[in-house]
Amino acid sequence: MQVEFCRESKVAKRIVVGVLFALLFAYCLISPFVIATIKQENNKIQTIVIDAGHGGADGGVKGTKTGVEEKTLNLIMANFLGEILRGWGYDVVYTRRNDTMYAFDGIGDNHKRADMYKRAEIVKSANASALVSIHMNFYSLPTRRGAQVFYSKKNEKSKEFAKCVQNTLNENINLKEGGRGYGALCAQKYLLECASCASIIVECGFLSNQADEKNLVNAQYQQRMAFVIATSIATFLSE
Repeated sequence: MQVEFCRESKVAKRIVVGVLFALLFAYCLISPFVIATIKQENNKIQTIVIDAGHGGADGGVKGTKTGVEEKTLNLIMANFLGEILRGWGYDVVYTRRNDTMYAFDGIGDNHKRADMYKRAEIVKSANASALVSIHMNFYSLPTRRGAQVFYSKKNEKSKEFAKCVQNTLNENINLKEGGRGYGALCAQKYLLECASCASIIVECGFLSNQADEKNLVNAQYQQRMAFVIATSIATFLSE
């Protein structure tokens, strides 16, 4: 009888833990929906521009172990992020949806510059509340790992946005995966400096670090990262 009681007690505990986990997961999913619904009721659906860095002939950095190109991972992550935000009721504008590099009238000798000018044009015409540019990092020391956020000092909104996203990434990704967090950093990047909305670059991890690279090519981790970034975006815009 005692043995049966212990077994029943353990089963009951597992059920309770499972229910609590399900409720917590549901809350994480539902809360951004509530935020988005409020925006719709007030006719204030916010637009977010998602930029998948690099593309076409500009592959970006490569993974040291798998050889994966940054442009490929950027696009995958940007698409995951965009789908989550669209599901929460935001209007999403992408700077690219495939492996492309843009041309721009009047600039024929510098493909990289032409591409950036076109992306800046997309951002300006979107009249967005926020811009998030997705990238992958690389460093000479293979021990460096984790997600970092960058902003332009020309825009105070961008600084606050970067802090919000970086803190969320630290709590949910960096501290759990690498045991340390980062502070949001200032950077001089054309796309950030020409945008009038709150704008950041998210370097999702280091392709020069084998642990980060292993995570970044994993679909489940990509979705996890996208969800964390999306949650921080919704938090910032709701405030």
